[in-house]
Amino acid sequence: MEASPGRSLAAYLEDATGGRVVHLAYEPDPDDDRPEGLALLSKHPVRESWACAMHNNHAATFHVELAGATLAITNVHLDWQHAEGRVAAIDAFVEQLIDRHPGDLEILCGDFNDHEDGPVAAYLHAAARPWRDAAGAGAPVTLDFAENPRWRGSGSTERPGRFDRIYVRDGPRVTASGLFARQPANRFGIVPSDHYGVFVDLAW
Repeated sequence: MEASPGRSLAAYLEDATGGRVVHLAYEPDPDDDRPEGLALLSKHPVRESWACAMHNNHAATFHVELAGATLAITNVHLDWQHAEGRVAAIDAFVEQLIDRHPGDLEILCGDFNDHEDGPVAAYLHAAARPWRDAAGAGAPVTLDFAENPRWRGSGSTERPGRFDRIYVRDGPRVTASGLFARQPANRFGIVPSDHYGVFVDLAW
């Protein structure tokens, strides 16, 4: 994907932030010249990465070297159409990616395409080592059909939801959380996504 003619989005982000983009594409599509996938932008060394897919559900785990410890970040994009498939997929991703490649600190994040009171969240909260929603219950919605300009004129009657979340296990303390990319980012009035971005600051 290009940020401008002849300049990739990854190169733009690396130049703008001083970090490095690691991008793991979905299954190759010969007809798509802008491959989708899951990515991590990090200012710290990324040692290894793994990917997994299951019926239009995707996940990638990245091991980041940070102050002598391994930060394991798993980024997911779950299928927006099939609730049962999302639960089966998150179960598989935890087993095949997270439990097989543990880190000193573990983060699970991304687009769960499921409400914070939905079956995926219930599964994560009930795990043997429960996942904690870093932003906490009642945080602002990320899929906002009423306010996000990307949905203007769609006539959607769906319930807005906090579909994009960040989970942690065990030790880290959340010092701040919120949303970004809620306002138009250019003169065309375009916001970056039909979902808002989520951030959390962690201390451990």
